[in-house]
Amino acid sequence: MHARSLTALCLAFGLVAACGGGTPSNQNNNNNDNNNTVPDSGVEAADAGFVDTGVDAGVEVDSGVETDSGVPEADAGIPLEQELVPGSHVQVKEGRISVMQDTFDEVKALLGPGTRTAVANTRSYEWSLADGVTLTVWFANSNLDDDDAPPNDVDATDVVLWVAVQGGFTATTPAGVGLGATRAAVETAYGAAPNETSLTNPPGTLLQYYKEGLMVALDAAGMARTITVHRVYGQNPDGQIDVANGRIRFQAGNIEGQDGLNRGTSQSSLTNLLGMPDAQGNLRVQGQTLITWSYGFIGLEFFFLDNRDTVLFMSVHAPYYGVTTGQTGVGSTRAEMEAFLSGAGYDGGSASSNARFICYGGPMDVGVSYSADTPPVVTSITTPLLACP
Repeated sequence: MHARSLTALCLAFGLVAACGGGTPSNQNNNNNDNNNTVPDSGVEAADAGFVDTGVDAGVEVDSGVETDSGVPEADAGIPLEQELVPGSHVQVKEGRISVMQDTFDEVKALLGPGTRTAVANTRSYEWSLADGVTLTVWFANSNLDDDDAPPNDVDATDVVLWVAVQGGFTATTPAGVGLGATRAAVETAYGAAPNETSLTNPPGTLLQYYKEGLMVALDAAGMARTITVHRVYGQNPDGQIDVANGRIRFQAGNIEGQDGLNRGTSQSSLTNLLGMPDAQGNLRVQGQTLITWSYGFIGLEFFFLDNRDTVLFMSVHAPYYGVTTGQTGVGSTRAEMEAFLSGAGYDGGSASSNARFICYGGPMDVGVSYSADTPPVVTSITTPLLACP
C-alpha cells in the first residue's frame, strides 16, 4: 500500500491524534471545571480516547530512573515505610506501586479492588488506605487495543501510567517535597516549573515537571494538595511545531516525517530524544501494518510503515504546549491558526471525511482538527499531511 493512503485509513479508523476526534479543547488539558478531569492529575478524562495511554507488554520502558525488579509487599503484618520517588514509584504501608511496571492485577493484589474514578471514560481507580492516605492510579491501555474506546475498561495486564497521592500521605520526594509544601519549596527543589496551568475545580495551579516525572497541584493558597508521580521524559512537550518543514524542533534535536526531502526520523533517534514510548501498537489495514508509537502523556503520536523504522507522520494534541512560529498550537482558535497558516503560504483549507479535520495545502501540507466549541479551537495538528481523505 502506498504511504499516502495510510493517512486516509488512519482517519477512517479514528486515531485521535491523526484524525482530530475526541481531543479535549483545553490547551493544557488540566482544567476540570467541566467534570471531565481526574482532579489535579494533569490528565483530562477525554485523553483515554487517544492511542496514548498504554505500553506494549513486550516493550522495555526506560524511564531514566532505576527501579527495583520486584514489588515490595507488606509481609507478616509489617507495614512498609512510605516513599515518593518521581519517575519511579509510590510506596504505602500496603506495598509499592511502580509506574510503567506494575499491572492492574498486581496493584489490586496489593491494595484491594479499589473504586473506579466517577468520571466518564477514565482509566483510573482510587484507594482509601490506612492513615487517611488516598491514591489515584491511572492504568495504561497496554496494547493499544479497543479498550481506548468508551467505556475504557481496564484489563488485568494494563500497567500503571501514573500515581497521585493525597490526604494523609506524609512521605516526601528525595528532594524534600511532600503534601503541604509551599510553591517556594517545590521550586527550590526542582526549579521553576517548565510549564504550569490553572486548575478551576477546585481552584489551584498545576506545576508540570515532565523531565522529572513529577506534577504538583497547588491549592489556592499555594500549598501542595496533590502530588503525581509519572515516568520521566527526555523532553518537555514544548518543541516548536514547524509545519512548513514537517518537523518538531526541540532544543536537543528535531523530529521529522517523510515528505519531499525529509527522510523521517529513525526510531533510535526518537528514543534517544524522548525515551521509549508510553505505548506501542500495530494497526493492520488492507494487508499493510501501520505502527504507532504513542507518547500520549506529553501529547505526541508517531506513525511508521511496518517496513521502515523512520517516522512517516506525527501528530500533537493536549497536553502538548509547544507552538508554531506564529505562536499558535493546541488550544488556539481556528481564526488564529488560519491567520498564521495564511501568512505562512497556506491555502484556506479543505474539508476531509471528518468534518472537524481540515487539510491545508502549502509549503508542506498540514492537517488540523478543531473542537465543536464556539469559537472552535485546535485539538490536534498532523504534519506532514500526506493526503487529505
